[in-house]
Amino acid sequence: SSFVDRAFAPYPPGSVFKILVAAAALEKGVVKPESRFGCRGSLDPFVPCWQRAGHGTLTLARAFAVSCNPVFAQVGLTLGKSRLLSYYHRCDFTERWVVGYPVPRDPRQDVSRYLHPHNLINQSVGQGPLLVTPVQVAALVNTLVNNGVYVRPRLVKGFRWRGGAEELPPDRGKRVFSPATAAQVCQMMALSVAEGTGWRGGAEGWRCGGKTGTAETGNKNKIAWFAGYAPAEKPRYVVVVMVENGASGATAAGPVFKEIVESLLSQENLPRAASSLPAKMVK
Repeated sequence: SSFVDRAFAPYPPGSVFKILVAAAALEKGVVKPESRFGCRGSLDPFVPCWQRAGHGTLTLARAFAVSCNPVFAQVGLTLGKSRLLSYYHRCDFTERWVVGYPVPRDPRQDVSRYLHPHNLINQSVGQGPLLVTPVQVAALVNTLVNNGVYVRPRLVKGFRWRGGAEELPPDRGKRVFSPATAAQVCQMMALSVAEGTGWRGGAEGWRCGGKTGTAETGNKNKIAWFAGYAPAEKPRYVVVVMVENGASGATAAGPVFKEIVESLLSQENLPRAASSLPAKMVK
């Protein structure tokens, strides 16, 4: 429907939710970017990997870059229900508030009653009874590029009327992740664009970070996502692309992200990068 405000509408996130899972697991110290896992093609019949033969042994950073479901199912189980829920709430995924633009809460976003063990596995890869809005995903990515401090998005700066004006102050923010955790996830997002599933989102001449997502909806239609930031060195923009009925996040949403980012950065005449990868990256 053309009347649906898709920026604030809830959708299954697919693998863009791995951004939160990775950040929470790193913050709690249950994994490190260099932690090694095994992928044989599936964790069980319900959590297959898109790489049917499996990825073999790989680090968490590489598993994030190539979007390996069996590895993130293992990470979710290790992290546990209560810790995942804690960060889900701290990043305001149960709220849809935006400064200056009231959006009612959607009860379907309260996943606390759904997190039975198997749903925990599903939600660790962004599936199951899990819904997020594009604005919420943008706020999550912004938290990471903002050194781990969550700031509620602001759509309306203020109001003017005859004889008066009112400015809506920006949210003061709250720390959710340490600067170290935020930097690690941003590096993994950069690796995804440079060498992983997010390569189609890479902007020519600038390093950027991103994560693809392809969410199943119960029928043949899928929701394609690409969530990222640019440029990698000093991020100025967070861009989230969501495509209804897209084939995949890599093919449907990634090129749109690339086009938007290239347009934004070229208008600012920002210096171009010599390499697509930041230095000292864990792979």
